[in-house]
Amino acid sequence: MQQEKFKACLDQLTSLEMKTLKFYLKHKQMNVNMLENVNASFELADQLVQHFTSNAQDVLVEIFRKLPRNDLANKLQKEDSMNTELPEGKKNKRKAENRTDLDRYDMSNKRIAFMMCVTEDRLGAGNDIMVVREMAAKFGFTLEECINPTGDKITESVIEFRDSINKFAEDVSCCLVVLMSHGNGSGQILGRDMKPVSVEKIFEYFNNIECPKLQKKPKIFIIQACRGKERDFGVKADSEPMDDSNDDDFASSRKLPTASDYYIIYSSQKGYISLRCQDTGSPMITTMKKVISEHGLEWHIGDIFTKVNSKLVERDFKMKHEENAVKVTMVMESTLTKAVYLASPDQ
Repeated sequence: MQQEKFKACLDQLTSLEMKTLKFYLKHKQMNVNMLENVNASFELADQLVQHFTSNAQDVLVEIFRKLPRNDLANKLQKEDSMNTELPEGKKNKRKAENRTDLDRYDMSNKRIAFMMCVTEDRLGAGNDIMVVREMAAKFGFTLEECINPTGDKITESVIEFRDSINKFAEDVSCCLVVLMSHGNGSGQILGRDMKPVSVEKIFEYFNNIECPKLQKKPKIFIIQACRGKERDFGVKADSEPMDDSNDDDFASSRKLPTASDYYIIYSSQKGYISLRCQDTGSPMITTMKKVISEHGLEWHIGDIFTKVNSKLVERDFKMKHEENAVKVTMVMESTLTKAVYLASPDQ
């Protein structure tokens, strides 16, 4: 029975994970009062089936992956596949259909990408460049590179890239912009000559007015740069769930510096440093490579970078001339209206 399968998985959640799961369910239009009053896992399992009917398992799998509890998501999907054996040719189709209940952006047309990387005084940057090249090739992006530019050259190259998009005769499905450089605490990245360039201004070059070719198309920005000088030395985790009574107010009042259909990934919180290893490259970029290799063909971009952040948060990083280990927390800002799957239909 479906409710029993769900209950068995829900029983394995911690109190914090259960509270987070209910938070996600609020945004799936489940009744808030009902969620607050449901305490037993079997009651919640029953409500899931009543509310989502045949889609209940897909919804639960999606949220389990966000927690992230991939073990539970995989358990549900494995049991489902055991009960419904499909011909080999239809397995990938079933996998695609069960990924999410979100609408998807059409990714069947041209994909373009721009990578800017300052390499001067940034040991390990070469490794990051290779990861971005591999990612672009894996997902069919035409990549334009701007390596070790001055501040003026960054602006010039970004504008030229934007203008070339507007001149395309064919439709564009997605735009990816990767910026890797030094940064400061004023929302700026720096060229090799240390001349600052406003990150927000770069975002504006691709908005619905400046780049009409990308209207209603996903625009993904990955920013690997310091956003200040603060270090996060971490605190002991509280085993009790935090009060999320103001979550909705925070979400509704938060202002993103972009128009619609943007997904922006910062390698650090505002005011904090970003890390880079001279031997392996930046932790965010190297972790991104690992997660994409494991899940890039199945997950949408929000789940991919949530998992990247989860892996980074779990680690301690040692810095030269620092006695204490530091922590890394990424920031993702989104005005997407649909799910972005980087994998092409035939992958």
